[in-house]
Amino acid sequence: MLDFCRSDDELASILAHELVHTDRKHGLIQSSRNQRLSLGALAVTIATGGAGAAPILANLAQVAIMNSYSKDLEREADTRGLDMLFQSGYEPSGAVTVMERLQEEELKRPYVDPGVYAGHPKTRERVQSLVGIIREKGWPLERKRALRLLRTGTDERNGTIVLNIDGKTVWKAPAVEGAAELLEKASLSLDRHLQMETSPYDVAVHEVQGAKVLRVGLGVIVSGKDLIPGMPSLEEFRENILAALNRARSIHPVADYHR
Repeated sequence: MLDFCRSDDELASILAHELVHTDRKHGLIQSSRNQRLSLGALAVTIATGGAGAAPILANLAQVAIMNSYSKDLEREADTRGLDMLFQSGYEPSGAVTVMERLQEEELKRPYVDPGVYAGHPKTRERVQSLVGIIREKGWPLERKRALRLLRTGTDERNGTIVLNIDGKTVWKAPAVEGAAELLEKASLSLDRHLQMETSPYDVAVHEVQGAKVLRVGLGVIVSGKDLIPGMPSLEEFRENILAALNRARSIHPVADYHR
């Protein structure tokens, strides 16, 4: 499990889910339900003397109802687990990203529909449900926080100030007065506005009052009038940001980023 999770947020989401099962006594509830259903199936078998299709149908109905109950408990654990994550200061998106990675693993294996024998909601359904709950609660869905991707930062290398996204240089400037401050400001703005969910069309260079500006969503990352001689153009900066976004998405490819 530790190798499967990319962050503490993802690990916390799994632990929160299991803690809800324990706190809500889901194991005891399911056991009690199973016992009642087993008695019902036994009664049918006794009444029919074990002959005909009735006992078989009773057993199938028992399995279907048991697993329906199980799915209900799983959904409760998912929902309450999100609340626990948020209240504990973890990223709720960790629950989404870890389930999306599980979905990716499932796609690598042949799929067999378990029908009435399915004891959990389908992974895709759970992802959609988790995303819906996060949206309903008004929490930000920022996968990059849980995935530890699209991380920005600046440093100086051989007389050049560079701005990195996930360790790759996306912009740079000669190490002259004001360069470090300019790139640090751009780095912080990118961290706020560039998300895994950002549409490439929302990373654009516009002209505002006679000056070019680079925007990501509604946020202005930098204005062309602030550029220092020798710096790459805003258009090149934009292309490098898009390349970084594509790299990050390729690491976590299953997510529906436009939902």
